[in-house]
Amino acid sequence: MIDSAGIVNERDQAAIFNFCSLLEKRKTSLINAKNKSEICPLPGDDILIVISKLILSFEQQAAVYEEDAKGENREELIKKATELEATKFLSQQKKGIEEEVARLKVVHKLKEAINLTNTQQLSIKKSALSDELITSEYVKRFNKELVDLGAKRIKVEMIKTKASKGHVYHQIKLKDCNASVRTAEVLSEGEFRITSLAGFLADVEGKPNNTPFVFDDPISSLDQDFEESTINRLIRLCNKRQVIVFTHRLSMLALLEEAAKKEKIEYEIVCLRSEYWGVGEPGDTPIFAKKTDRALNFLLVERLARARRAIKTGQQEYELIAKGICSDFRILLERLIENDLLADVVQRFRRSINTIGKIHKLAKITQEDCQLFDELMTKYSKYEHSQSYETPVVLPEPDEIQHDIEKVKTWLDEFSKRVAS
Repeated sequence: MIDSAGIVNERDQAAIFNFCSLLEKRKTSLINAKNKSEICPLPGDDILIVISKLILSFEQQAAVYEEDAKGENREELIKKATELEATKFLSQQKKGIEEEVARLKVVHKLKEAINLTNTQQLSIKKSALSDELITSEYVKRFNKELVDLGAKRIKVEMIKTKASKGHVYHQIKLKDCNASVRTAEVLSEGEFRITSLAGFLADVEGKPNNTPFVFDDPISSLDQDFEESTINRLIRLCNKRQVIVFTHRLSMLALLEEAAKKEKIEYEIVCLRSEYWGVGEPGDTPIFAKKTDRALNFLLVERLARARRAIKTGQQEYELIAKGICSDFRILLERLIENDLLADVVQRFRRSINTIGKIHKLAKITQEDCQLFDELMTKYSKYEHSQSYETPVVLPEPDEIQHDIEKVKTWLDEFSKRVAS
């Protein structure tokens, strides 16, 4: 501090140090003294006079400098010096400033983009475009789907309700109905389901993707007209995408198979069985869902082999398996009569009778064919009915069952190659 004040005389510097030292001693004595005699005296003020003279000298010198500075345009020099300092700072921070400028430009562009996506303006624009490009085509597809699903007689129409936040909404309403009535309050459950399906198909058919469809009993609550039309529509949909249908209805399975064969669509039947742990597990296709030749082989190779193993452990175990084989064989005989003997002209779950390309095959049927099935149906029907305790029907041995199944296999091979006379 002495150096900063410009006190360079060594004698003056020593006097200042001495003065400060005496003041420190007096301070200590004032704190610790018990009476006045123990208080150290104040130092002399000679050095203060010297310092006061130096202060006055410095003030006079500063005034002279200030006066001299006015003649050299000091204010302008200070301004210039400030600008140079600022330029120096900018130069040192050039990279950071350039990055910040670039960031602010991006922020500005993003703000402009946000303003362009104002939902109100977007909704207005999309509403106008939807009227021209979406709604009319969607309505056309919806009306076409109603026809394809056999629901043309249902008096409904598809209309646009609103456009909000960039989304266009449509609704199925009753046609020519001025009252405020919900569609679901007038249509039956089946009609409501079929119109909803038409709206769904019209929507997805207008999109370019080909994601798979999964339907869970799509024809429940539908009458037979709607059932057949819906099945045919789903099968045609298979030409564009994969379609998975869950159903527990045998009639629907028969309709699906028939429609798929007509359209030459390859299909696969997977059976889901409910297990005791509470979930469905994929299992072997039930006998009624297999093709007749494959079903015969399954009974002969898989089921009968299991029965032969069971009979070695006891009659009770064998009877459980044998009764199941006899029951399934009887079901299979019915399938053989429908699909092969009668050439699929008539099906129990199908209303229509198919004659095109099939009815001539009925001419192949002989009296021996009818007698074969009459005998086997009579024989294996006995195991399906409750029996008298006095005259129980004994289940056939494995060799007898094998003989009957092989007899039918031989008949099927011969009948499929037989030419109508």
